[in-house]
Amino acid sequence: MKSNNLIQFAGILFCLSFLGLQEATAQDCSKMPYPQKTSCYASMLKLGHIEIPNADLRGEQLRGLDLGGAILSQANLSKGVFRGTDFPNADFSGADLSGADFRGTDMKFANLVGANLTGTLLDGADLMLAKVSRSTTKGIADFDAFKEKYHVQIED
Repeated sequence: MKSNNLIQFAGILFCLSFLGLQEATAQDCSKMPYPQKTSCYASMLKLGHIEIPNADLRGEQLRGLDLGGAILSQANLSKGVFRGTDFPNADFSGADLSGADFRGTDMKFANLVGANLTGTLLDGADLMLAKVSRSTTKGIADFDAFKEKYHVQIED
């Protein structure tokens, strides 16, 4: 099942990058001509539980997707744009998120222990009860301010 999810995810990434992602509602999508209609609906995909540890998604642009529960441990998402993509309960443990844009994302209950958050854009992100660690998470200079701003759970 794990390999099927990886193939499915790779196929979706290819389609999204080929078609170009558009942000719209389902009602807006129904009025669009093909292939824009396909791209529009693709932007509202819910991928479910996907396991792609060690993935290399450097510089990728994924918007408007639901990647809740995704396992992206040790993945490289540096300099990617993930605005409006939802990652509740996702596992980013040990992942490189440096310079990535997660503004406006749902990252509730995500595991960020060991993640590199250097230069990561998180304005407007919902990190309620996401797990971070003082000893292993990189890029957070002031854990107390980070905890207060994002209401994360600090584990040590």
